[in-house]
This record gives sequence, C-alpha cells and structure tokens, in this order.
Amino acid sequence: MINSKLNDILNQCDQNDPRYIISFYIKNNLEKINTITLNDLASACYVSKSMIIKFYKELGYASFRDFKDSCIDYYESIQQDSNHHFNSDNFKKNSFDYLNKQEKAIHYMLETLNYEYLDQLIHEMRRSRHVYVLAHGYSRLFCLDLQYRLDHFHISTTVVDPYFEKEYPIKESDMFIIFSLDGNLIRYSRSTLKHIFLKCSNCWLITCTKGVALPCHVLEINDEDPDFYYQKVQCLLQLIYERLEQISF
Repeated sequence: MINSKLNDILNQCDQNDPRYIISFYIKNNLEKINTITLNDLASACYVSKSMIIKFYKELGYASFRDFKDSCIDYYESIQQDSNHHFNSDNFKKNSFDYLNKQEKAIHYMLETLNYEYLDQLIHEMRRSRHVYVLAHGYSRLFCLDLQYRLDHFHISTTVVDPYFEKEYPIKESDMFIIFSLDGNLIRYSRSTLKHIFLKCSNCWLITCTKGVALPCHVLEINDEDPDFYYQKVQCLLQLIYERLEQISF
C-alpha cells in the first residue's frame, strides 16, 4: 500500500520536489523507519517538520505513527517475500517443491472456502448495474484483471483511484468490491472505507485477514500460507469467471 503511494510520487514528481526527496529517502531507508522520529526524517530530507506532516497527511495518514506503521508493515512484507529461497542446488527439484507447496496452499483454500457466500457475490456481480473495484499496491493487479474479464460478460466495471480523490457516481444498484489481502487497506484507509459504505449498500471485502468487523460482506480466504496470496486470489478469480460463464450463457 505505502509502496504504491511512494512509487506514484517518484514516477510523477520532479526530483527537486520535497515529496520526491522524502519518498526517495523512505524507500531507501525502510529498515530505519521503526526508530526514526519526525525530526530525524525532516533533518535527513532537508525539509521542515511541517513539510513532513503535510506529506503524510496528503497520503491519507492521520498521524506520523500511522504513517510509520504502514512503512513498517511494508518492510516486513518484503522480508516475508524473501522466504521463497530454494533449499538445494537442484533447480528442477526446487521448482517441483515450490509447485507442490503452491498446490497444497490452493487446495486448502478450496477446502475451506465459503462457496455459498462466493456464489452470492458472483450473482450480485451479474445483477449489478455497475461494479466498482478498489485495492492498493500489488492487489490492484486483481482489480485490473477483474475489469478486463468482466468486459466479456458486459458488466460495467471501474477500477477506483486508490486514494479515492475523485467522486464516482455510485448508485444504490451498484456493487463495490474491495481487495485487502493483508488488512493494510482496512487499517489505514478508514475514512475511504467509511465514504464507500455510506455511498454503496452492496459492498464486498475479499481478504486473508480473519475476524474483520466492517459493515459489509466479507469473503475470507484462508491465510494458512501467506506466501501464496497472489496464487490463491488468482485461483479465486478464475472460479468467479468460470461460474459467471455458467450462469450468464
């Protein structure tokens, strides 16, 4: 989540822009973020404290603590992603071991999935006038995939701006699908979620986070093996497309 926001700034801003300088420093010093203070960050980036405050508030964080927590979560997720090291020098064996682990994780997801709830989501999707989809960071790939595939079923779909900076003509007959696999969007975008829930009564959250208490439908994907989030959601999306094909034609 935070990485996509920082990347947007680095891709769009001039290198002399204070926002670029702050983003560049943070991305290259994530291991220090846990202990850094607001004064430290301002000093390291040669900007004022008020500039740092303006920076994190523009990114949607209410406090420096929330901003740091998001950075720490991102750093920890990078460390987790590095756990996919091969265990031997045999490339072929490593490849099949990896495949077996992935198949086991997906099989467990399929065993524990709430199919009644998933089918409800799919039928709601089919009946909706328009489907809005929201995710941050890596999960936005799922939004784009969903939009591309739903075109085939003539289901009007919009991938929402991740910071919800523009207004969308959301109607009562519309549907809103939110991807928050690691729960970061739930934790750090409360105001965005509140805005969505006020606008749309048919909201669905797809997450690997257990026990989420939000005023919407929640479809949980088991998190037995968080290393295979992407593969499990890709499988889930494929099930949705196959089921839509079945009920649409």
